[in-house]
Amino acid sequence: MSVSTGLDTISDVLNSLMERPVKSLLIAAVFALGSGGFVSALGLSQTASHQITQKLTPRDIDEVTIRASAGDGNEGAPALPANAKNALAALEGVTSVGEAVPLTRETARVSRWEQPTSGQASANAPQALGVDTSWLSLNRVVSTPVGTQWQLRDANGLRDQALVGAVAARRLGLGSPAPGVSVWVGGRRFDVIGVVTSAGRRPDVDNAVLVSLSAAKAIDPAATPEVVVRTRPGYASAVAKAAPVAISATAPSLVQVDPVLDLSNLRRGVSTDLDRIVAMASGLVLLLAGLTIANASVVSVLNRRGEIGLRRALGASRWSIARLFLLEGGVTGLAGGLIGLPIGMAVVIAVAVARGWTPVLSMQLVPLALLTGAVAGVLFSAYPAWRATRIEPAEAVRQRD
Repeated sequence: MSVSTGLDTISDVLNSLMERPVKSLLIAAVFALGSGGFVSALGLSQTASHQITQKLTPRDIDEVTIRASAGDGNEGAPALPANAKNALAALEGVTSVGEAVPLTRETARVSRWEQPTSGQASANAPQALGVDTSWLSLNRVVSTPVGTQWQLRDANGLRDQALVGAVAARRLGLGSPAPGVSVWVGGRRFDVIGVVTSAGRRPDVDNAVLVSLSAAKAIDPAATPEVVVRTRPGYASAVAKAAPVAISATAPSLVQVDPVLDLSNLRRGVSTDLDRIVAMASGLVLLLAGLTIANASVVSVLNRRGEIGLRRALGASRWSIARLFLLEGGVTGLAGGLIGLPIGMAVVIAVAVARGWTPVLSMQLVPLALLTGAVAGVLFSAYPAWRATRIEPAEAVRQRD
């Protein structure tokens, strides 16, 4: 097809559509609903996935917690092998390894006095937690005076010492760390050497009293230690799967790993679910739009039998007739895509604002809307175009006369 022939065909298509402006606009509007639905489907899935990422804490993405299984048959607290931390540190993607011993409020009662004033610790009472300096480092816990967090080493040769979270300090009525300021944990006296000024990745540290690992294990020998592994982003799931074998190749079932959130699978799942729901609805609208344009095109073919016959009599091929109707459908669908694009974007923005989300509008939305409308217009014009090619010139011209 030459350039001049192509331009003539496009001119004929536009003239045909402009002869029926209201009808063409209505059909394009129906297509706009379908293409706008696909735009909103993609936009909402991307927005929801982004929202999930925003709500996740860093610990959800790059942290693995490991402890010994309670059913290992040993007496006392379950314990990981002595080389567990070294084995974990050697895994691909691991950046740091720390250890903690969480103590219950009932077993390790925290109080300003040796004898607590009440018989039972409240749910808001400070909690005691045994940690090593690696755990403090990987969780970015900062205390004042500067550097006091490094004094919780088991081998520091000093008396029992503790760091107190800012919230815990207020609840216990403590002032600034000073000689003679102390707290009691599980009936054991600890000198307060510092106050946590930043809990980093562990907000619960604000209402906690941090002691050394050996002190925590002495207070409650039955407490279960846990090893916390920090990984590079994206490695947490793989490290969680490899950890039991790395620690205990002969009995990996004795190693318990907390469930790790697979961010990519979660985002993919949310996107897929939303895509299916919204795409089904918009696909139904698009199908109805296609049937509408197909019906309108068939009626148009019948009303234009004389014109079609005259074109055929003047030498137009069957393909040129079919091309005319296919292009009319494509142009109408393209116009619907242009209208549906802002509609779909508006839906994404409206839902995001209503939910308090940050809307995500990808550049993929523009070609998606245009392509969806144009392709649907061409597909649903195929049957009317075929009907037009079956019209015999002589009969059509007689009917025109």
